[in-house]
Amino acid sequence: MVTHNKIVVSDGQGGKTGARGLSNMIMQLRKLCNHPFVFGEVENVMNPLNISDDKLWRTAGKFELLDRILPKYKATGHRVLMFFQMTAIMDIMED
Repeated sequence: MVTHNKIVVSDGQGGKTGARGLSNMIMQLRKLCNHPFVFGEVENVMNPLNISDDKLWRTAGKFELLDRILPKYKATGHRVLMFFQMTAIMDIMED
């Protein structure tokens, strides 16, 4: 919310944070959009036994798309180079 040309965001506890709080909130949303398992508590609830199964791919749309596309590229002899902005996403991909 913008008040007198200053960004004000509620911290959820009745207080307010400034632009830094908004920046942190946006970063948390970016992480969530990449894959919910970036947050350990989400992974612990959805996958308590830490098993690499379909949940790992089906939880994030980007990973589900990769799960469909990569076998097709491999079958046709194509090579793929992937770039990641967050190392946590690489860790999830490795699983």
